[in-house]
Amino acid sequence: MERGQDEVYSEEEELLLNKGRATFAAVTGSDSSEFKLILSGDPLVTIKSAHLDGDKLATGVAECTVDAEMEELAAFECLKMSRESTKNFHKKGGLKKIVKEMNSHSFYYLNRRDLKVPGFKQREWRSVGVWKKEGENKLIVTYEDSDALDEEHPRDLNTVAASARSIWEYERLPSLQGIPQTRVEFVGRVDLAGSVPGFVMNRLAVKFSGGLIDMRKKFDQSLEIDAGRRAEIVKKIKLQEEAEGVEALAQFEALSEDKSGWVRPLRNFGSADSKVQAAMIGGHVWGITSVDVKAEVEEVAAFLWDLKSRANSKISSDVDRTCQEEKEERLVPLKEYREADGVALGNDLLWTASSANKRVKRLAEILKESRAMRELTEVLPWIEEMMVPAVRGSLNLNKAVSTKLVCVSKKEAAQIGKNLMPALKSRKIIGAGVDQWRLQNRAIKQLMETHGWFEPFVLVISKGIVKTAAWGLMWRVTVGAILSLSDLGTDLIVLNQFWNGGPEMEAYRDASITSLAVSILLQCVMVLIQNRKRGLMRLAREMAIVLIGLKAPVDAYRVAMGFDKEQDNQVDPMLEMMYSKCIEMFAESIPGIIIQTSAILITMNSEQKWSWEDATVTSTEKM
Repeated sequence: MERGQDEVYSEEEELLLNKGRATFAAVTGSDSSEFKLILSGDPLVTIKSAHLDGDKLATGVAECTVDAEMEELAAFECLKMSRESTKNFHKKGGLKKIVKEMNSHSFYYLNRRDLKVPGFKQREWRSVGVWKKEGENKLIVTYEDSDALDEEHPRDLNTVAASARSIWEYERLPSLQGIPQTRVEFVGRVDLAGSVPGFVMNRLAVKFSGGLIDMRKKFDQSLEIDAGRRAEIVKKIKLQEEAEGVEALAQFEALSEDKSGWVRPLRNFGSADSKVQAAMIGGHVWGITSVDVKAEVEEVAAFLWDLKSRANSKISSDVDRTCQEEKEERLVPLKEYREADGVALGNDLLWTASSANKRVKRLAEILKESRAMRELTEVLPWIEEMMVPAVRGSLNLNKAVSTKLVCVSKKEAAQIGKNLMPALKSRKIIGAGVDQWRLQNRAIKQLMETHGWFEPFVLVISKGIVKTAAWGLMWRVTVGAILSLSDLGTDLIVLNQFWNGGPEMEAYRDASITSLAVSILLQCVMVLIQNRKRGLMRLAREMAIVLIGLKAPVDAYRVAMGFDKEQDNQVDPMLEMMYSKCIEMFAESIPGIIIQTSAILITMNSEQKWSWEDATVTSTEKM
């Protein structure tokens, strides 16, 4: 692609490129107010979508700056049969792909994918791709639908022919810290064809744009760029006269002096020591955080000062920052780890990780970021297998493992991790639970004896996990689910007796049926609101749970097992269960008690026995 100016393009290829340019210009030149910003999960990538010119399908637009030459990025996109591209293709539901080169700058591309939606057929896209270098600093790649491969590769009757149009534009930018920079913009529109809801196709268009995130991460050199910027700032800091900062330093020291009104937050930032001023000082509420950093003072100051660095892309807008040199150590090696480091590591794992999935994700990051944990993993490769179930915090059966530290298998490590939560649950004091875990598992005892910091680390994460554990709710939701099922059973029995009770029972029968119907209807409405964005199959399954009377035990199971709020749900499982109970109480339980008590007071036949039992169960269940 470096000699792209020497390529000769046919009239058909030029028409294809012109069409791509026109589409790109029309989309990127549209009124920005028409676009809806989409959270991409990457602060350096912007993704947005819009329905342009009344189109029922959304057009996705993505843009970012990538740390590579534009020719290399275009080659990365066009090499569809590379090992990395093939691996990612199959990972994302790809089933089959064929690439047929026409010449050095164009090719035909066939790909078939499984949408992974029950009842939906596989989709197949057939397109032609052309790239062209426009001057020294711009390159365009465009894809359009094509039927050129139909004769050589006949269409499968079991697949649905889908449609897509996409355009990539690469623009060379000035290098940064010696690293080439390219501005990449992507425009894409996808049509799945067939009977597919519009919102499904719109989401796919946005997901289609997400390929730019993979490209940015593939070539990311943020660490090198930020390091170069910090080095420049460090040089400037060392050249400054100390007198220039004397006044500001005096103000900071005066503010940081211990005085009344300072309070400490309930939770610290890792190993940081934080405090906030309860009352206003000079019209502001001040907070101070201090932490030991294993780096030179100038480098720490440069990191804080460089607010435009990629590492600080999510940083908050602090007012003042000061750093004081105390140590010159870098990343702490395993042999120098102390108890305080274990505590800091545990706090780091728990910070902002309020759920099981977030703790597991943060654990994976720490295993890569921490030098000590990397060294420990090299010696004991099963550490991750042991820590994942431990930090997840789900209830499991306790099964002691007597294997020595150096002989533990990954399967045994997973069981050791699962043993932590039962040990914590069996003791009122967290420290006692950790002691039991240590004594029951020989490898943990040896690990804590060898590395004194590991026990404080486990104590910290155990405290955080226990705070959010569902054990306290377990017995309540389980008993509540049993009573809900009992209530439903007695309702049906009493309803049957009302049905067979003659004309005088017809009013009570009709009232009971109405009460049950209203309760079920309201719960179905709640399920519809909760799952309206999760697809027809999931919605149908949740509706079926309500209709067969298993809503209460299913809710209880989800709460007891600590299920997190799923991405497209409106509320978490705990709040959903609370809403369901409120509906049962006001639509079925209270009216049911009134109806059945009235029947008991008026009649003294055999229905009395069942009505009293049902009223008792209903009342107990709602307590």
